[in-house]
Amino acid sequence: MADAKVKVTKKNVLEAIIKAAEDIPDGTIFEIGEVEVSVDDIVNYAEKTIEQLDAKAVKAKETAAKKKAEGDDLLAVVKDALTDEYRTGAEILADIAAGGWADVTQAKVTARLTKLVKAGEAHKTDVKTADGRKVKGYALGAAPAEDAE
Repeated sequence: MADAKVKVTKKNVLEAIIKAAEDIPDGTIFEIGEVEVSVDDIVNYAEKTIEQLDAKAVKAKETAAKKKAEGDDLLAVVKDALTDEYRTGAEILADIAAGGWADVTQAKVTARLTKLVKAGEAHKTDVKTADGRKVKGYALGAAPAEDAE
């Protein structure tokens, strides 16, 4: 089996530049057009850029954790909106939006409903709407034996 190739990141390249710069004699100056760049300038730039990349990664992790927490909050709100009677995702969304969650979309609500169904905290079945369409209806609790999917 062939070895899987590892993706080379910006940080890997910058670390390689720093390592390569160690082999260049001190005081060496590179003339790039009208600009003179020393080995120290190159190393300092690479180190500063690595610090920025690390800071960006930390910020991305914080943002992801915040979004996950918000998603968990929404999961609780969706679960609270469920009742023992079957209701469509649109009806549940309307209740949630009326409760102050104006930026919630149907897709977000449906994703949380699906998560609740998979966890066994809710169940779904086909229901007919007033206009005769067949859509999924969700209710709180485990599925009754005749509705179990």
